[in-house]
Amino acid sequence: MKMQRFPTFFSLCLIAIMVLSSCDLSPTPTPTPTVSPTLVPPTSTSQPTRPPTQTPTPTLTPTQTPQPTIISIPSPQATVAITGSINFTRQQYNEALKKWRDAAVREYELVVRFEAFSPFAGTWNLHVLEDVPEIISFRRLMDTPTTPTVGGDALKFLAVDDRFALIEDRLTRVETNSLSSIDRQSDFLVTFDATYGYPASVEVKAKPNASVSDIDSSVRVESLKIIRRGTPVVP
Repeated sequence: MKMQRFPTFFSLCLIAIMVLSSCDLSPTPTPTPTVSPTLVPPTSTSQPTRPPTQTPTPTLTPTQTPQPTIISIPSPQATVAITGSINFTRQQYNEALKKWRDAAVREYELVVRFEAFSPFAGTWNLHVLEDVPEIISFRRLMDTPTTPTVGGDALKFLAVDDRFALIEDRLTRVETNSLSSIDRQSDFLVTFDATYGYPASVEVKAKPNASVSDIDSSVRVESLKIIRRGTPVVP
């Protein structure tokens, strides 16, 4: 009976060993928890963003501010006593010249009446730029408009700066007692514009006892229109 049960027990042991060998009895490792990957922003290799460059505003060339046209009509002034054949003083001349220079007139139109024993006698409408006159129109005394036979350069004596030069010359000769014999027989009478200082009239009148004739003359400004002004002239 014992010999019959042994094989059965042996067989069971063998079967158990075979079953155990087929099974992996090593301890199951604890699974490593899955870690969510940390997202790292990519390092930018580009240049740092710069503020947009402001488009420069183009520099505008300064333009001269348009100036209003000024029309000066000389007003009558009181007659000054004649001393030494002139009716003005050095101080009055200097004050008038300063007014004109301070006005800094560079371009103007001038309507001037010239009375004298001269082919230039008449009313002239002149455009004067930098003291150089250009003829706009001409009318002879008591006559119809006509075309003058002279150029603008011959009429510079009617421009304001030449008027001042003539007055300065006469004033200096009176101050230095160097008048010519003809000058001594005439009075030299000047009125200056009260606002801009230009000579509004220049008259030469023979004295009552003058021995010469045809020396009377006058230059009277009827209107002066200032077109352009610049930087005041420094004496």
